Amino acid sequence: MVLFITYLIKVFICSGVLYGYYALALKNDNSHQWNRYYLLLATLLSLVLPLLQIQIPFYNQPEAQTYTTQLITLREFITYGGNKEEHSLSGLWLVCYTLVGTLLLGRMLLNLRKIHMLAKTSRIDEHTGFILLENHQIQSPFSFFNNIFWNGNIKPDSKVGQQILRHELAHITGHHTTDKMLMEAICALYWINPFFHLLKRELSMVHEFIADKAAADEDTASDYARTILLLTLQSKQLPIVNNFSQAPVKRRILMLFNNKTNNTIMKKSIVLPIVVTLIAFISFQQKNHAQATSPAKKQAPANNKEVFTFVENPPTFKGGENALGEFLSKNIHYPKAAHEKGVGGTVYIRFVVESDGSVQNIKSIGQPLGYGLDEEALRVVKLMPNWEPGKHKGQLVAVEFNLPIKYSLQK
Repeated sequence: MVLFITYLIKVFICSGVLYGYYALALKNDNSHQWNRYYLLLATLLSLVLPLLQIQIPFYNQPEAQTYTTQLITLREFITYGGNKEEHSLSGLWLVCYTLVGTLLLGRMLLNLRKIHMLAKTSRIDEHTGFILLENHQIQSPFSFFNNIFWNGNIKPDSKVGQQILRHELAHITGHHTTDKMLMEAICALYWINPFFHLLKRELSMVHEFIADKAAADEDTASDYARTILLLTLQSKQLPIVNNFSQAPVKRRILMLFNNKTNNTIMKKSIVLPIVVTLIAFISFQQKNHAQATSPAKKQAPANNKEVFTFVENPPTFKGGENALGEFLSKNIHYPKAAHEKGVGGTVYIRFVVESDGSVQNIKSIGQPLGYGLDEEALRVVKLMPNWEPGKHKGQLVAVEFNLPIKYSLQK
């Protein structure tokens, strides 16, 4: 649940930034095709960027990074420390979220069924590149994929009919219905994000701008604007179709006569640093690199017993690294205090695997993280069963390890 909410927050941030750029720089620009592709890409980037986890090398804390043998790094280990009440609230929230999304998807399917039933009762007239379906139930012409649903009161070969036909053909050749279906599905699945609904609305308007430009040139722009006003109806239309009388009409007419393009190249180029900044802010993670000491280096502890930091056959956890990962996953519990404060990070545990396989001299090194994270890591390492001891030159020897255990609230 924490992961999902974190993902939604990141999606919200990405979509908000990308929509804000569009609203400030591109909304009133007449580069309609560019705006269409931008709105689609902004939506998809908002969904994909939070899923990226780009690790960048970061060398720091030399004392905690003297890794001498095989390192077992528990990356992205997550333990939720909430109580039963918190779990039940999270479960209720997830059920409500899923229910609303399911209802919205159901409404989308219901609209598709309405279009299908309308097509079955319409008179079909096939043309090159499109199918004309006439039905008296249709109040205003609209297109859906390569189908144009037509009002029988308007003659297709009349002047008004030809303008509307060119408009709807622009929707068909531009594959605008595919855009609408994609945005409807995204808005249903991510209904809680208001920026997706704004992006969907703007994309629908850009579709109309593109079709209006295709239907009217400079000589007939005034006549075409009059046609838009005359055919603007008050009835509601299905959201997944391209309706000729789609509101707001005032904005369509103003854009129809707008031929100015101000600083278009500069406006378009700004999007690159914005996307790069989002990637850096949302997706980059710090990756700590280990630096091995020189081979066969030995230490002499207080008991005068040699402890090796490099051997020919290092000790192994019984069952291998996967078994060690399972052991840590089963026993480590994310401290509640750290979870509530959103604290995470890496705890470095240093220990010695003795010649008999027992784990001794366990201690935490480096800067403590606090909130019980260091103590929990120490507690679990002390629970470790005996390892398979290491060998050097045919002799069982004691070997020192550094084990980084990473606490994280997100994958």
